[in-house]
Amino acid sequence: VDVDIVSASNEENISYEIEIFPNPTEGVFQVNANGIQDAGLFLPVSVYDETGKKFQNTRLVKYNDTYTAQLSLYAYPSGTYFIRIHHKNLKRLYRIIKQD
Repeated sequence: VDVDIVSASNEENISYEIEIFPNPTEGVFQVNANGIQDAGLFLPVSVYDETGKKFQNTRLVKYNDTYTAQLSLYAYPSGTYFIRIHHKNLKRLYRIIKQD
C-alpha cells in the first residue's frame, strides 16, 4: 500500500501533514490532515478532474487532532484527480490517481 504524505510549514513555522492513501486507488481512498489548529469541526474539501473541473465537494471531520474522511472515485473513469483542502494555510492541490 502506497501512502502519499506531504508535510509543509507556513511562515509561522506551523507544520502540517497531509496523508492520501492508497494512491493509486481503485476508487475509495482516505484523506488525513494533521497539525491544523483553527478550522473548527469540519474542513471543506473539493475534488477536481485533470481539466480543473470541480465535480465533488465534501468535508473532513475532526477526530482528536486529525481531520479525516474517505472519498470515492468509483463513479469516475481512471485518471488523475486533484484534492484541494480549503484552509488558509494549505494553498496547494494534492494528486490522486485512479486505476481500474
